[in-house]
Amino acid sequence: MEDTIKQITSYFNEFEKKIFMASLDILNSDNTLKYHFFAMGIREVIRIFLERNAPDDEVKNCSWYEAFYYDKNANKEITRMQRMVYSICGGISVVNIKKELNIDIEKSAKELRNKMDQLSKYVHIDKEVVDRDSDKNNIIGVLKILETFLCQITKLRDNFCETYEKYMMNVIDEELVSNTICEIDIIATHYEEAEFELDDIKVKEINSKKLTLEIEGTLGVIHQYGSNSDNRNNDGSREYVRYPTKCNIKLAINKVFQCDFNSFEFEKWDVNTDSFFK
Repeated sequence: MEDTIKQITSYFNEFEKKIFMASLDILNSDNTLKYHFFAMGIREVIRIFLERNAPDDEVKNCSWYEAFYYDKNANKEITRMQRMVYSICGGISVVNIKKELNIDIEKSAKELRNKMDQLSKYVHIDKEVVDRDSDKNNIIGVLKILETFLCQITKLRDNFCETYEKYMMNVIDEELVSNTICEIDIIATHYEEAEFELDDIKVKEINSKKLTLEIEGTLGVIHQYGSNSDNRNNDGSREYVRYPTKCNIKLAINKVFQCDFNSFEFEKWDVNTDSFFK
């Protein structure tokens, strides 16, 4: 059980850990309803975890929040399903994700909700709960539900991000580097962009309106020292050099599958020129 507890707490922040450990501590009391309070604490820590990963304002800013309810009887309150979906893919349409990446986020979120519903039999007060003795199997059962829920929602987000990263690797190429990069300007009087080799793409952040990608690659340039005339007269020189580089790109949520380079928001390129000065 110690390994399970350690795994569970790895997903929590300090406040969530505090609630979780307090829920465990109550099992050491003589309170008749200790199993009820234990299970209720576990269910509450899931709620707190979801609210941290899917804040109210962000969920309500999603285009699908009012247009597409995941629960037939949903009202204006944010549902658990909506928080789960946001925790996995932010404001991106689950319809578009299924179409472009063949990942059924809605189905997966329903399965997660079913995991949460399993806690009800432990939370609701009945004779079995009141009369239950110190049965470790019941305690482990609740903890396993929690561990599975946390593990699955994390894996679902990771799977979505990894699949989308592979999708973008097939789209982004040399067109990314189109402007003068100031880090290189200070090294030589002129340079020519020879190539950009894309090494990696990572989803850095997803919220209700933007998806941020971090791209890493190698920029190959030809440095020119002196003017064209100097080089023709052998008074200058040209040198091909490769530099590690990275940059963040922001994409509007409604354009994450359109790959319109004109709509990309590029942050400042970070070119590592340390090798030049060694």
